[in-house]
Amino acid sequence: MRRLQTIAIFAGCILLLAALIWRQSYLADKAELRRLYVSGSGGDLENIERLSKSRSSEAVRLLEKLAQDGRAFGNARVAATMAVLRQNSMRTENSAIPRRDGCLIQVIPSPSSAKNLSRGTRAVYLYI
Repeated sequence: MRRLQTIAIFAGCILLLAALIWRQSYLADKAELRRLYVSGSGGDLENIERLSKSRSSEAVRLLEKLAQDGRAFGNARVAATMAVLRQNSMRTENSAIPRRDGCLIQVIPSPSSAKNLSRGTRAVYLYI
């Protein structure tokens, strides 16, 4: 019985140590993604690309936030929007990213496709 208790305590300690190491790694990864977001919002397109290469849900959330951030540089917002669209593998004709002010960022392949859009919808059109 004593031997079984010792094994259970040892296994519990190993699991606790593993959980602490995983948590530290998770927090470090999250801090790195946040750093990439901050520098990307300042216009560093290379860091936006690095952020888009991370396939984590946190990275996708930060890219979507950057695409909608009115304080970010315009080229950073466009790069983040394109990265979100690439990651989601969406058809560009059917994609729209809502902004906080309710205006949609609509990505369409060409100006000629714009006539297919419904009139009266407030949107910013980004031609690719």
